[in-house]
Amino acid sequence: MKSALLFAVLLMGSSSSASAQKKVSVSGEYHGNLGMDLSDNGNDGAEMAFNTTRMYVTVNASLNKMFSMRTTLDFENFTGDATGLKTPLLGYIKYAYFTVKPLEDMEIRFGQQPSPWIGVMDKIMGYRYVYKTGLDYYKLGDSADTGLSVVGSVFDSMIQYQVGVFNGVGYKTQTEGQEPLNLMTAARLSVYPLAGQKGSHFSRLGLHLYGKTEAEDDSGTTNRTMLYGGALSFNHKYVDLLVEFMMRSSNVDGDDGGMLVAPYLKLKYGKFSIFWTYSMLKEENSEDTWSRIIAGATFDYSKNFAVSLNYQTVFSEKNTKDLNYSGLFLNTLFKF
Repeated sequence: MKSALLFAVLLMGSSSSASAQKKVSVSGEYHGNLGMDLSDNGNDGAEMAFNTTRMYVTVNASLNKMFSMRTTLDFENFTGDATGLKTPLLGYIKYAYFTVKPLEDMEIRFGQQPSPWIGVMDKIMGYRYVYKTGLDYYKLGDSADTGLSVVGSVFDSMIQYQVGVFNGVGYKTQTEGQEPLNLMTAARLSVYPLAGQKGSHFSRLGLHLYGKTEAEDDSGTTNRTMLYGGALSFNHKYVDLLVEFMMRSSNVDGDDGGMLVAPYLKLKYGKFSIFWTYSMLKEENSEDTWSRIIAGATFDYSKNFAVSLNYQTVFSEKNTKDLNYSGLFLNTLFKF
């Protein structure tokens, strides 16, 4: 933990001279909440607590118009057993990649970088400090991975894309060597048909398609899984809408795949808004169908500060009471 903090301080300090040349920039983002546990499941946990759920420190450096680099330090609660502590707040390197930009609307990324789907969906809704999107929440994918990808747009951003090859283990697990064909390949295609009509109410109406496939060898048998689907999005002065739909398939014995459905709705007026989201995961080889509902209100003081009061509940179709959860939260967002 101390080394991670020292790393962040050194990065910020070392940027002072370079930033004068406009080559290095430092930014940060804080997510936290005050939560009240409303669950009736017999747990003896604290009824109310303050939580730091996320802290990002990002350094961007550019050598010239073609070459640049990004490093993001991500603090979050560690849930493994390696430390011997109960969910300590630790730092991870989430993003560490360099970019080559051969064309104005295309760049090539190499290293630990944003995966094609989750970050784009987070940006559309703008509620990452309150909740994760359905695919991220149910761990059907990772928001970052190590690999090589091409990111770009054509026709004045009417079509946007990212396609790449990755290790497929996220950013907290060390990868093991594997056959090249078993690496994860992932691609996203976003289409905004009216993007060129800036005065149109539907200029931010988008259709997004996504797919990924990965495999691993198991005693001479190749186990392959696929995730594919898409989303419909709409951003407007008074309303934001996003609907995700994903299917997961696998040839592993006993794994019949699953389905994810997740709509999000936000109504806005000035700096105030109300929102609602529902996400459902059905695994074909499980008796449970998990559902999550979140609803609340927000006050966006600026792009750098916001607060949200909301209710969250997670439950299963078979009423697995020891895992059901509900709570009331006051979430905060601060950026610099």
